[in-house]
Amino acid sequence: DEMRTYDFKRQELAIATEKELSDINDCAITYSMRASVDPTSQMGDPWLLKYIKKGYLALIVKDSLFLHQSVSVTQLHFIPLKEQNADPIDWVRALNTFKDKQIEQFTSKPVNPF
Repeated sequence: DEMRTYDFKRQELAIATEKELSDINDCAITYSMRASVDPTSQMGDPWLLKYIKKGYLALIVKDSLFLHQSVSVTQLHFIPLKEQNADPIDWVRALNTFKDKQIEQFTSKPVNPF
């Protein structure tokens, strides 16, 4: 939920800057969130972008599938912009490749968000 995200980020920024919650406006929150993924680093350290680059959307370890959230039957084997893939290992590989390509596209053509 977007409002919960902003509330959590507001608390984080208040703690980090030693300010009151009421002193952290929505603009400061948006700026902080965008700075965390800015590939040009003009807005600060793109720590979240670095984290996402190193992470996986899905990972198989032995016989266990690890995901950020649950997967419904209609989502299983689905890769955006691709045909469905029935093999779980190929599906996970394709999902993570999709993520890597999207990050590469995002970082190769940065857009000034302001």
